[in-house]
Formats: sequence, structure tokens, C-alpha cells
Amino acid sequence: MKDIYLDIGELGWSLYLSAHLRWLKARGKKADAVMTLPARDCLYEGLVKKIFHAHWKYKEALLLQDQECFGFYGLPGYKLRAYFNAKVPAGYEIPESQPLDSMSREDIFKGEMIFEAYPYKDKTLNSLSKTIAMKEILVFPRYRDAYPFSIKNLPKTFYASLISKLCDEFPKYTIRTMGTKEGAYNITYKYDELGVAKSNYINHVGKTPTIQALIDRCQCAVGAVGSQSAPPKIMLLQSVPTYMIGHTRKRHQEEENWGKAKCGFWEIGFGDYNKFYSWECIEEIVEFFKGVK
Repeated sequence: MKDIYLDIGELGWSLYLSAHLRWLKARGKKADAVMTLPARDCLYEGLVKKIFHAHWKYKEALLLQDQECFGFYGLPGYKLRAYFNAKVPAGYEIPESQPLDSMSREDIFKGEMIFEAYPYKDKTLNSLSKTIAMKEILVFPRYRDAYPFSIKNLPKTFYASLISKLCDEFPKYTIRTMGTKEGAYNITYKYDELGVAKSNYINHVGKTPTIQALIDRCQCAVGAVGSQSAPPKIMLLQSVPTYMIGHTRKRHQEEENWGKAKCGFWEIGFGDYNKFYSWECIEEIVEFFKGVK
């Protein structure tokens, strides 16, 4: 049987799996295949012999709601493995070495990973990024409906104030929000506390169709900011100076800052996301970006 790795969980954990497959390739053991969600192909290209797609209909079959690590809350790893081993192409099976239950990051594949930046594909952005008009600060206004992920939603008013301040402080830069329609606030161009009416603001939420497009956007970024989640981690991996707001400073500034990029951090309690609003934090973010111009 050939090994086929499974990637249908949280995006942040995909970075670990692609790093492990990169480690295998470096040892002359290119993996046979991965089954992943369509948008994540770019994380595995060149690392496996074949990429297969899993589609969301399996969530309905298993009555699943919330992603967790490589799997889902309430679904033991052995059940997930059994379900997908019956669905993968003939001749493949999920290796026992891939953890599908919750576990600490230190235990994933026993640390056998190589983290590197992902390659850029959109060459037009690379040339445009040489001009001041295409210098950008990316903002990730993360928002999730479902519990427990909703616990880590910063208020929309905080992001609107932050974006407005960045627009004023950096008039030569474009301030661009990024994210999916399902996973980010839609901060529109309007004059109120939930919007931003600035000439150098672009609301790009819902307009980045793939993870590769997000990676390519890094070529124009002088910096990025958001609460701790997968997109800011990708920014750091691409060596973009990034400021995060969250509850695990050491993990993101040191342990998982694989690209060794400049990383600012405002630490808050795990239960304090929804009520967080701090002008001191906004001022610190401004100073952080002044230092990376």
C-alpha cells in the first residue's frame, strides 16, 4: 500500500504537514500522495507524487462542525482514519505515523520537519512591488461564527480603528484587508465606527481565492497584522514583519516563527479577545511598522 497523508483540518496545521513532507523529500523519500482541500494544493506541490482532493460533503456524512488540528472536534482519530481509508484511491492508506487526534505541536511527526518559505507564482506582483505605490500593510480581521473559534474574535470596531490609523500614518502605503468571506470581517468603505473611508484603504476580504494568492501578496507587503491564526503565521514564514494579538506570545514570536521574521506581539488573556480594544496597542502597532519601512 502507498501512503496518502490527510489534510482536512485547520489550515495552521497544514504548515506542519507540508514541512514534514519537505523533510521526507530532503531524505530522498518523496511522499506518495496527499488528500487535501482544493485551495491547499500549493502547500504540497513538488513534495508529493500525487495530490487528491477531499470535498466538504464528508462533513455532512460524519455530522461534523468544527475543525481541530488534522481532524474535527468530537471525532476520534481512529474513526477519521477508518472513514477516509475507505474513501481514498485504491492502493493508498493513511500512514499510522500521521496523528489525527489532538496532540501537542512538539509531538507532530516527532519534530521531523523543515520549514521554508513557499514559492511565489505571480511574477507581476514581484515587479510591481518595487514601486512605492504597491507597498502594502496587510490586515487580517479574523472572524469566525462557530464556537470555540468565535472565542478568538477581536471586535470589529478595533480593526476599523486600527485600519483608519494605519491609513493616516502611512499615506503612501495601501492598507489592505485580507481573508475569506466566512472567516473575516467585511470592513467596508464608509464613515462610521464599523467602516473605513480612506483613499489608501482596500477591502480585499473575499477576493483572495486561493492560499497561493495570499502567499503571492506577500511580495508587496512591508508588514502584516492580525490576531494569532494561520494567515499571520504564513506571513512570518514568508519573512514579512508581522504583528500579532493573542494569548501565546512565546509560541508565535520564537517557537513557531520559522522564518525568523520581525514579530511584534500584544498579549491578552484567552478569554479577552471579544472585549479587547486598546489604543495603546494600536499605537504600538504603528511604531512597529515605522521600524520596518
